[in-house]
Amino acid sequence: MASTIPLNGVAGAAASGNGGGDAILKIHEALKIVYSPQSTNQARQEAQAFLESVKSLPEAPEHGFNLAFNQQDPIVRHYGLSLLEHAVKHRWADYTPELQECLRNYMLRLTKAITDRDPLYLRNKIAQLWVEIAKRAWCASWLDMDAMLVHLWQLPGFVHKLFVLKVLESLSEDIFNSDDVVVALREGALSKACVEIFTPAAILSEEFPNRQKNPEVRFQAEGWLPRITQFIGECLSAGVQSEDVAACAAKALNVLTSVIPWVIPKAISAVNGRGVMCSCLATSSVPVQKAALEALYALYSRSNYTEEEFVDLVVPMYGPEAVDLCRRLYEWSTVDAHDIDEDKYQFAKKFSEMLCCLGNYLDRKFTAIPVGTNVQGFLELLMLVVQSQSLVVSIPILLTWTRILSHRALGPAAVEMPFIGNLLELCSNRLLRYEWLPEDTEDPIYVLLNEDTDTVPERHAFLGNYRRYCCSVIESIVNLQLQGAFTVILNRAEHALNTLYDGQPPLSRECPDLALRDDESDGHVAANYQKNSMPVLTVDCHATVIEAALKGYDKWKLSRNRTDEDVRSTLSSPKESR
Repeated sequence: MASTIPLNGVAGAAASGNGGGDAILKIHEALKIVYSPQSTNQARQEAQAFLESVKSLPEAPEHGFNLAFNQQDPIVRHYGLSLLEHAVKHRWADYTPELQECLRNYMLRLTKAITDRDPLYLRNKIAQLWVEIAKRAWCASWLDMDAMLVHLWQLPGFVHKLFVLKVLESLSEDIFNSDDVVVALREGALSKACVEIFTPAAILSEEFPNRQKNPEVRFQAEGWLPRITQFIGECLSAGVQSEDVAACAAKALNVLTSVIPWVIPKAISAVNGRGVMCSCLATSSVPVQKAALEALYALYSRSNYTEEEFVDLVVPMYGPEAVDLCRRLYEWSTVDAHDIDEDKYQFAKKFSEMLCCLGNYLDRKFTAIPVGTNVQGFLELLMLVVQSQSLVVSIPILLTWTRILSHRALGPAAVEMPFIGNLLELCSNRLLRYEWLPEDTEDPIYVLLNEDTDTVPERHAFLGNYRRYCCSVIESIVNLQLQGAFTVILNRAEHALNTLYDGQPPLSRECPDLALRDDESDGHVAANYQKNSMPVLTVDCHATVIEAALKGYDKWKLSRNRTDEDVRSTLSSPKESR
């Protein structure tokens, strides 16, 4: 049976002044008990309590460093790092400047000693220790952090570059996206320092010519944004077929994803950030593609671009090269409803959201689009994606279509596109009440819908929004193309009603208490009314389409101040008068 450890073992050793070695041995023994499957629950609990008590000792940081630096066992090293992290998080303010510097030196020695043989979780733990110290000391007693990161970045190999990327990503997340109390107390200094070290000096001087430059926290004029984008380019040149290279490129893209929401847009343009991310999308490495997509989504979910920044960062995505890339990516990410590739499907969902952001810029910044820019190819791409059998992939683009068609200038141009009839038909067909279909339905749309929604209320709420957007699109098309749209809608409804029971038994007028009866006249089985039968769903669908069309007609009449006589004249004329 595993032995127990007296809780005052380390404390007594530390008090004697020469018990550092004994303390380390007792910590080793406690860790063995905690992780041994042969240990009893009582022994494990006592060992865990002992290990927790070590954290409160004055010598805990020294023990932590010795365990993390001089030991081979990853479990022991991880515990040593937890002692250092606890000291920084909970006792930093109590330490003298000398002790704070000692802790920082411990961390720097551990950083320089990491190798690619160290487990990733240990390297990340050291990076987190760096970040915790930076949140408390950077821009105050620690001014050369950026220089230290650059020196680590310049070391040969990938391991230190990955470490630096982890530090930069965590710093950005903690400073700009967390509710950390420590950050809140120093938010102004830390956020300004982040902007300083990431942005090229020339861009900073141009954007903020009168900014205060003290204290000086940056090292060299380049900045991390150019370093990281250049590094991604080097990874692409080396070939992301290598797992190590792909991991580096993906981690660098993760940093961009964290930084893009707050970095100066002009700096992104200056380092060709958009072009680099699109190049990563075109690679054969799925992890790199997914990381690039997240970065692009971060770029286009920002809504505060000036017209110049919009032209530099957004408008190129409407061009034929970017549209062709996006079309190929969408086709690649399309999944079989009965054999879902999860990686591709998750990519398709985020890809649709990114395209939605791009499409919404057409609505917000339409007047800023340079003369001669042809957005038809991009609209055709939106038409392709909105037809996805996955309603979750389709709905962001459907929402974008509602905004495009309701735009005063863009809507009339979009409705003249050759595919607008397909959009009207799609929205009409998808007003079907999928939640009423039988559970054994094999329709791909229904199968994917069940995959994406966990509960019936969730499914009903989602479909309610989807149908609302479909109705909005139908209303807008009718408003913009009254005669043509109404002709299509009424012809479809008439055809559907005339062929409602083709290949199906008619409703039974007899035996109302029976679900089925034999029809001797034609040999078919005639069924009673069921709300989830296809004839009923078809009639309901077309009724909803006509209702939406009538709302579009009301908008048309009000916006043009027309009388009923004018309407009759318009609908009977060969071509609708605008």
